[in-house]
Amino acid sequence: MENPLVAAGALVTVAGLSLLVAGPLGLVFVGVLFLVAGVVGAKEGDGGTVGSGGDAAKTNCPHCGARNDADADACHHCEEGL
Repeated sequence: MENPLVAAGALVTVAGLSLLVAGPLGLVFVGVLFLVAGVVGAKEGDGGTVGSGGDAAKTNCPHCGARNDADADACHHCEEGL
């Protein structure tokens, strides 16, 4: 899922339903299922990193951590040099 809020909402909904239907053991089972899906999804990605959709040409600012184009000279957020 592209939007982390949608993913969090889905997780809370599924966790609540599993607790309601299967009790605490169901909640643990769903948690393990999400954990396995996350690990498998990260390994299938580009080099084990999370995220996709054009992030290959991006880099993090060493000062503030904002995502910037790889060829940028300065951070678009804090304006420090990259």
